[in-house]
Amino acid sequence: MSNVDLYLDQENELRFKVSIAGSKLGTPKYRLALEGKDLSYSFAGQQEDNGEVLFCVPSMKNVIKEGTYNTNLEVMIDDRYFIPLTFNTRFEESVRIVAESMSRPAQKKVGVSASIVTAKQVQQPVRIAEVKSEKVRKQEQSSSKESVAEFNGRSLTASDLREMIRSGKF
Repeated sequence: MSNVDLYLDQENELRFKVSIAGSKLGTPKYRLALEGKDLSYSFAGQQEDNGEVLFCVPSMKNVIKEGTYNTNLEVMIDDRYFIPLTFNTRFEESVRIVAESMSRPAQKKVGVSASIVTAKQVQQPVRIAEVKSEKVRKQEQSSSKESVAEFNGRSLTASDLREMIRSGKF
């Protein structure tokens, strides 16, 4: 009994040289019978012009499991049945890929945050060149009713001061 290796996940082709001798020859039928525990599958064969018998075994991936199965080549001529060859067929996957997941504890991510903080502009005080007495100031106000202060030798009005404060030019 010989062993034949076939792929479980691919179509397989088997060829056999079969000779039939006798005085009364009918039309032969060929069958490849695969037997295992609690299962039996058979595949029809075709005789080619060169005398070989061809069997195409389809992918059996979702039908049977990997392993070894008893196999018979069966020939039927009219009402007669012959088993000229018995062998073991071993099915295995052509490529096996195994992937397993690995879990890692989640690492805490380092975070950085920033926010914009605006600071109020510090306004420099207006420096008045000279401090005048109340009497002098009243006199100047009467001469120039709008003049309030003096900055860098220049006389400033209330509107000048407001403009300087708004623009920050002092």
